[in-house]
Amino acid sequence: MNNNRKFAGGFTLIEVLVTSLIVFLLFVLIYQTYFTSQKVTAAVNSQMDQAETAFMFFQQFYHDVENIVPDIKSLQARADYLQMQVNLAGTPYPVKRTYAFKPGVQGLELWLGESSPLFDRQFAFPALEGIEDGAFSYYDGSDWYQAWDKDKMPEAILLKLTLNGVELSLPVKISHE
Repeated sequence: MNNNRKFAGGFTLIEVLVTSLIVFLLFVLIYQTYFTSQKVTAAVNSQMDQAETAFMFFQQFYHDVENIVPDIKSLQARADYLQMQVNLAGTPYPVKRTYAFKPGVQGLELWLGESSPLFDRQFAFPALEGIEDGAFSYYDGSDWYQAWDKDKMPEAILLKLTLNGVELSLPVKISHE
């Protein structure tokens, strides 16, 4: 008998197992990378949506304060609540706008409400959600106050929010015309 066997040209069981293990590990790494990137993308998109909503809300707030009716009797102002009469474009009468911080499911919510003195119509909805901290402040020309109980309109109103760890501030000067 001839003990010299010729090489059959196939792979041994060990070679197949090692190759399979390497392919499996590569698959696991690619799988984890893909789904981690999906989660990160979803989180970034969620933060971008919230930032876009906050930007639009800041524009609305700025517009309202710019068009405030300079009547101290219609102004109710605290750190967590602001109610004012606002002149809206296209309407012959002012509307009452209310901004209020309220506890929500994920932190604070900033509610926006509106009511009309001529029509029996009012509504309110959470305009911003997931706020970590927020407050209104009122400027008298020299100092900022958490509440306004003076006999004249404030010089400016400041809206300060913390969203996703980022502090946002919007001071708006009040026109006294």
